[in-house]
Amino acid sequence: MLVTVVGGLGVAAWAPAPGAAAARVAAKAAPAKTVCTITDERLTAISGMVASGSGYVVVNDASGRHDEFFFLDSKCKVKKAIGYSSRDPEDVTQTADGTIWVADIGDSPANSERRSTVALWKLRKGADDPTLYRMTYPDGPHDAGALLLAGDGTPI
Repeated sequence: MLVTVVGGLGVAAWAPAPGAAAARVAAKAAPAKTVCTITDERLTAISGMVASGSGYVVVNDASGRHDEFFFLDSKCKVKKAIGYSSRDPEDVTQTADGTIWVADIGDSPANSERRSTVALWKLRKGADDPTLYRMTYPDGPHDAGALLLAGDGTPI
C-alpha cells in the first residue's frame, strides 16, 4: 500500500453550506502538496493517523498487523513501533500534552458486530507501555470509526 501524506487545505473534515461563504473558503484554500509517502510494507491498511511533533503516529487495521503504534519521522519512515493487543483499531489522536489515544472501537460486519466491549489505549508521551481501558456502549454493539477529544483531552 502506498499512502501519501498531504499538507495544505486539500482535504476538509466538513463542507460549508453552498453560497458565498463556501466560495470564499474555496478561493483561500491552498492546493494540497505531498509532504511524504508511506511505503513501509507493515503499513498496509492505515486506519488512523495524527501529526505528532516532527512526524506522525499511525495505527494499522490490516490482518495480523494491527498490534502496534507506529511512530514515523517527517519523511514517513518508521522510527519506532510499540506493541499493544488490539482487535479492530479505527483511529488515533493526540492531546495537547502529547498523550496518544488509539480507539480500538471497530466492530465491522466481518466481526458480526458481536464485541461485548471496545477499548481505548492511552500512551503517555515518552512511555513504551500503553494503558488499556475497556468500555461498553450502553445500547449495544456499534461499528465506530472515529475518536474525538473534548477540549480538556478527554476521549469522546
